[in-house]
Amino acid sequence: MGATGLIGVEKMSDFSFNKGKPWKGIFASIGAAVKYVIAPIIIITIIGSFVNEFIGDYLEAARNAVLIFGIPLIVISFFKGFYPKGSQSRLIFAVIATALASLWIWFVLQGGVFELSVEQVSLTVNYSLLVLLFIFVVVLNGVFYVGEYFSYRKEYLSGESIKKGKEEKIVNEGKGITEKSQSTSEPSSPDASTDVKATEEKGKK
Repeated sequence: MGATGLIGVEKMSDFSFNKGKPWKGIFASIGAAVKYVIAPIIIITIIGSFVNEFIGDYLEAARNAVLIFGIPLIVISFFKGFYPKGSQSRLIFAVIATALASLWIWFVLQGGVFELSVEQVSLTVNYSLLVLLFIFVVVLNGVFYVGEYFSYRKEYLSGESIKKGKEEKIVNEGKGITEKSQSTSEPSSPDASTDVKATEEKGKK
């Protein structure tokens, strides 16, 4: 197998389900569910109970955006937490989560433009700069995961090498025990049986 093939195998091994810890993925999913779905829906519902007749359409659009982008974020967050630091799988899911979180902010906050019309009065509020600031913070968090990947990559690979060495040692020891048991249970050779038989006949004579 060439160098390219080895690199491909290494990348695929990063996505193996044997590499991760399910409980970390579950905790990450719960955190994402609270942050991106449960808490926002509660806030939107509370606000709607007071001013739904004025901004009902705005709140409905925000609620839909919460569900459309929040549910995939819960799933992606599981894998982001599931895989260990330094793995390419964790980095990729972290980048996807960063992109989804940015879209979540943009669409939930309606691009930073709020319009209200009451009878003859029309009001427009532009807070797009604030929305872009929120997205910038999310992107910085994504950059953190890139730095984390390079910081822990060597440690991750060394840990995988040690783990692989232990697994190979166990396999080799198992093969050795099997071969030894097979050699002890093999019947004696035909020549040895003939010699024993000849000796017995000679004794009888």
